[in-house]
Amino acid sequence: MNKELAKVEDVFFGIEDHGILTFIIYLDYGGSSQGFGNIGLAHHDREHDVWLDENGAGMTMIYNILRFFCVAEFEHIKGKTVYAIKDDQDNVIGLERTKFEGGTKFMLEDWRKKFWPEKYK
Repeated sequence: MNKELAKVEDVFFGIEDHGILTFIIYLDYGGSSQGFGNIGLAHHDREHDVWLDENGAGMTMIYNILRFFCVAEFEHIKGKTVYAIKDDQDNVIGLERTKFEGGTKFMLEDWRKKFWPEKYK
């Protein structure tokens, strides 16, 4: 695991081209960039034409991201500076605020374990 300083270049919260409700936080490393997120937040029940977040994981994810960045609106994440925590394959698996901003971490693994403990032990 390693971390790389990044600035949030842009954000997306909406329905991606496969019809999945998701978010992406675009991280700029100063010469290269990478997205964080792109996680399905709910699934579409086609029979009833509704979006379902059955266990609350999707909305908890969005709430936790807003709290992590100390903002009330997703658009206000733009311009924030964070560390991208990466695994050995260079995938972003978490975010860490700078020490000047509290140094708190948001790890995907923690979120997954909370909602699917039998799958992510």
